Amino acid sequence: MGCNYSSKQHAFSLCFVNDRFVRVYDFDLANDSVSDFVGKFVKVQGYYYYGFEQSEINPSTNSLSNLDHAFWVSTIDSKTVLIDVFFEKELEALNRKKVVLMGKIDTFSKGHMGMYTATLDSTFFIEEKP
Repeated sequence: MGCNYSSKQHAFSLCFVNDRFVRVYDFDLANDSVSDFVGKFVKVQGYYYYGFEQSEINPSTNSLSNLDHAFWVSTIDSKTVLIDVFFEKELEALNRKKVVLMGKIDTFSKGHMGMYTATLDSTFFIEEKP
């Protein structure tokens, strides 16, 4: 993965994902409308919660308190291999931490028990923020 172009004018980066370039738009969990970004790759910042039947990014420091603005995070890669099987310890270490994630917004999938606004699908980047 490489994101080597950024345009402040259009608020997107050009990233190389799965052998192709895609636009990755900045998305504010608390303020942006999900409907404007359906099917698009986005970069979101928030608190990551990971555990049994839970993989979410939320603008709130309290998990499950602000689900109107939270996304379920799909940890399945392009080959449908469960990433969390191989990186469980790394994901657990990010639990309750502020992170940046990149993935595609899917409003047809609402995550575990349909509780979330959308799913951040095809997640290809996760990084802890200081």
